Amino acid sequence: MKKKKHKYKLGDILEFKFFDGGIKIGAVTKLTYAQTPQRVIDWKTPTYTITVKNSNPKRGAREYNYPCIGYDRIFCKLDKNHPHREYQS
Repeated sequence: MKKKKHKYKLGDILEFKFFDGGIKIGAVTKLTYAQTPQRVIDWKTPTYTITVKNSNPKRGAREYNYPCIGYDRIFCKLDKNHPHREYQS
């Protein structure tokens, strides 16, 4: 079975919706593929791990990782000139 290529590259800044409904902006830190419950890799479904920096100084973690984000959860890629870009890499 042929692998489907990833649309976004490492380091791209993306706006996405997490499973809890929150809209977040972060950088792609890992390129992976989806797995079935039987631990079989689905080469037709690329997924991403996206890292979001913490802007709240009262929280202990400096960044949060959001794994298994697929194309259906990604809204857009934010370039440096995008008006809604708040993420500083």
